[in-house]
Amino acid sequence: MDNFYIILVEPAFPGNIGSVARAMKNMGFSKLRLVNPCDFQNEETRKLAVNAYHIIENCDIFNSLKEATSDLNITVATTAKIGKYRKPVFNVEDISTILKTLGKNNKIGLVFGRERIGLLNKEVDYCNLIAEIPSSRDYPCLNLSQSVLIFCYELFKNVKYTGEPALFDVVSNDKMEKFYEKLEKLLLDINFLDTDNPEFKMKAIRKIFGRAYITGNELNLLYGIIRQIRNHEKIIIKKLEKNQNGE
Repeated sequence: MDNFYIILVEPAFPGNIGSVARAMKNMGFSKLRLVNPCDFQNEETRKLAVNAYHIIENCDIFNSLKEATSDLNITVATTAKIGKYRKPVFNVEDISTILKTLGKNNKIGLVFGRERIGLLNKEVDYCNLIAEIPSSRDYPCLNLSQSVLIFCYELFKNVKYTGEPALFDVVSNDKMEKFYEKLEKLLLDINFLDTDNPEFKMKAIRKIFGRAYITGNELNLLYGIIRQIRNHEKIIIKKLEKNQNGE
């Protein structure tokens, strides 16, 4: 369970942070990360955390979601808002089964958004996978600590009390971000991406690779493809220059 991290993005209420810590401890989780949190070092937090306050004392604080997930291998955006750009979406049971396979050898982050508005689209895009808790469409928004508890419970069942998972050494988010930068530049140079709106197609590309759980060897292979395309590009340019010079 030490490979799982609960990440709260800009939590606004100290009591929610305390309640999240308690929910985590109920299900055997201990790694908490906070992104731009409210002032939570107070009695309300301690009161609602009960015997899980040590999780809060040992939590890590970051300035951005990118910083909070740079060393992680898989990140899951949790959301109650389903739309055109938030697909595919796994339900909480299915995502816990997927993460069981990956949790043995990889650091995994479950990302929860703000109490009032949840995660922004750009934050959802940054994550590898999207998951939801099936609930009434009349009022789908659960309390933050309730959401954390349900996800942790499903993971607890699948990871703690089932057989050994398969092993995948997935590269970190930070390494994938560097790859996306090189890939985007290549795709711009070959006019595959619209220079005015490269993010439109890049969002879909990121989702494809995000679901693929890229390993170190696979990432090296992808870099090799980029290098080969670049080398071929140089050869074509040299041939064009020779033709222009009449050689």
